[in-house]
Amino acid sequence: MPRHIIFSAVGTSSSTQTNYRELGNRIATAFPDCTFHYHFTSPAARKKLAAEDPGELHTLVDTLELKANQPLILQSLHIIAGSEFHQLVRQATALDQSYQIGLPLLSEPADFEALSQCLEPVITTYPDLPLILLGHGTEHPSWSAYPTLENVLQNRYGKEIYVRGLEKNPRPETLLTQLKNRNITRVAVIPFLLVTGVHYQRDITGDHPTSWKNRLGNLGIEMIVHQDGLAHLNGIEDVYISHIKAAIKAALGRW
Repeated sequence: MPRHIIFSAVGTSSSTQTNYRELGNRIATAFPDCTFHYHFTSPAARKKLAAEDPGELHTLVDTLELKANQPLILQSLHIIAGSEFHQLVRQATALDQSYQIGLPLLSEPADFEALSQCLEPVITTYPDLPLILLGHGTEHPSWSAYPTLENVLQNRYGKEIYVRGLEKNPRPETLLTQLKNRNITRVAVIPFLLVTGVHYQRDITGDHPTSWKNRLGNLGIEMIVHQDGLAHLNGIEDVYISHIKAAIKAALGRW
């Protein structure tokens, strides 16, 4: 019987979809007997891709129904189990289809240690600068993953590393005040985003007044920014592979 794995991601632009697919290809090598599909939650992305290739892209409803009565894993490509992940779960749960969910990147204690190891080549590139990892941010209780990762990174590398949100929690205002009061003149910013899409281009490196480039610049702080998202890190695929294997184990009997 055919076995299917659906990757679910936002996929707001063609470039981010390419990055997701490249990551998916690395994950797929661990499951040679499975067929892989992509579900992008951005309506604009679905509309654009449907126009380019009507046979390839489906809504989550269509994709799950197309694979009805076949072993299926719905693998989240989110970083934390926040609002978007839980919305995905609600959508899938409402359908009359048997599936197993694969958890986001940071779901188990071991995931934080694994990610901190994957980040080593990036972190060691900036040995003399304070580091700020900037993620999406959320009001969901899962925002606690940010300070948890911050603690793991500080303990592992013994240096000044902060993890903050671009919006909502964890808020950056206190950190910005501290940097200004300490007369910090340069920091390195690492996107805590799987791909460097709209949030990177608008909220980190953009020209509007509230971008991090301008917020830091207004404090007299130069921002040295890393250009790649987490999807480019060697070994990041292994974390997702572990979650897919856990989902397969939970689905035994149907898989």
